[in-house]
Amino acid sequence: MNGDSPATKKDLSDLEARVTAAMRETENKLEGRIADAIRESGNRLEERFIQALRETETKLLNAFFDYTQQAELKMRKLKADVSNIDTVTEERVNRLEMRIFEIERKLILNPPPPPPPQH
Repeated sequence: MNGDSPATKKDLSDLEARVTAAMRETENKLEGRIADAIRESGNRLEERFIQALRETETKLLNAFFDYTQQAELKMRKLKADVSNIDTVTEERVNRLEMRIFEIERKLILNPPPPPPPQH
């Protein structure tokens, strides 16, 4: 086919084949680029998601750590309060026992006089 002669069916068929091949090649390149872009976008999204999960995990761990520290302080204070209550209660019981002992000792050593007979 030269520039002045009319196109034959074969020329048109060859042209169609070349255009079809060029279109397939372009289509394949576009499909590859689109697939690469989707894969890259998915990878970036996954990386951002993992990073967000890690940041959330860190925040939760820090919050739990702070909570446990406060709970530990409250527990120590509660233990100290209970210990103080136990000590005070024990001291009061000891004093009461001593007073009862003293009363019993006085009653044994100096019993009260018997009541007067009633007629």
